[in-house]
Amino acid sequence: MGIEDIIALNKEISPDDEKKLWEEFWSSPSDDSIRMRVIELYLPLVLKVAKKMSYKLNQKLNSEELLSAGVVGLHGAVSNYSKDKDVLFSTFAYKRIYGAMMDELRSRDPLTRTQRGRYKTICTAIAKLTSELSRPPTHEEISAEISMTVGEVERYIALGRGTVNLNQEFREGLRYMD
Repeated sequence: MGIEDIIALNKEISPDDEKKLWEEFWSSPSDDSIRMRVIELYLPLVLKVAKKMSYKLNQKLNSEELLSAGVVGLHGAVSNYSKDKDVLFSTFAYKRIYGAMMDELRSRDPLTRTQRGRYKTICTAIAKLTSELSRPPTHEEISAEISMTVGEVERYIALGRGTVNLNQEFREGLRYMD
């Protein structure tokens, strides 16, 4: 049974019943059956976050893996939420679920944040120059636009595409393999 099946079975409950469920959970936090009822109640939130994120993803990622990461984030939110917080649980959990999903995506990205940022800068420059020049720009034109060397532009383009020839030199006498 997948997450969408559980959500379909999950009936909405009234705010009063939701409050009672939380009170029951806080009075017996080690009771796994109550914890599971709380988790099941908020599974639609995991699906909502995943659907919002999916338009941002340009890489193929198994949606079940993304949802699994979101459920882990939901479990963390349930464990760390207290009635003393001045925020609705759904708001609190949304951030935890989103963070868990982003952690999963980052763990699968072969590039560091800095490398990914430079690759995006290059892509933005390519789009801008293509529009201005009415043709694809050369690496030299991209380099001049963003103040990187031609070698750096070529290196980050190769890294961003996910293919790098390990024997290729990116600096004089230095190969990617080195």
